[in-house]
Amino acid sequence: MKIDHPAGTALVLAGLLGALVGCGGGEQPEPAAAPSTPAAAPAEPADATKPCTLLSGEAVGKVFGTKPATPNPQPTQRLPNGLDARSCQYRSTVGSIGVLNVTVTDGRFTAAQVTDAIRQKMPSARPVPGVGESAVFYLDEQNNGAMVAASKAWHGQTIMVSCFGSRRASQEQLATLVKQAIDAA
Repeated sequence: MKIDHPAGTALVLAGLLGALVGCGGGEQPEPAAAPSTPAAAPAEPADATKPCTLLSGEAVGKVFGTKPATPNPQPTQRLPNGLDARSCQYRSTVGSIGVLNVTVTDGRFTAAQVTDAIRQKMPSARPVPGVGESAVFYLDEQNNGAMVAASKAWHGQTIMVSCFGSRRASQEQLATLVKQAIDAA
């Protein structure tokens, strides 16, 4: 299948979320005991429904060695499985250097199930440790690009963040961007 838009590969992967079978449940861990001293309030997470808030243009430019990139929100796309895929395209003086995609599920699927679905569809995808709860790197020969996709639990749901860039983008570059974005959510 030819994907005309650079975000297309990530949107296809996001569509895999609806194809997952079964539920991610299982036993819930016991809640931790309350700390004896009040902890500092955690920083307010960025709004994952607005991908351009998860990753600054400066961060993208720094990773790719260009001037700060300009984030451009893209229209929300309703996937065939009913999920909304949101994306932010980053442009620099050399043109489009990456697309960040965010898809949020209703929480039926664990991060591992999301990554397993990607690996089943893209057998050459390989694990990326240390990014989200579960992540993979994939070279897209058909669209001359590379992608890292990561997932994690997020406010009772599962969020998948992926970054698609040119084949010149290394796994480490894309993983750095996805890690920054998924950690910000």
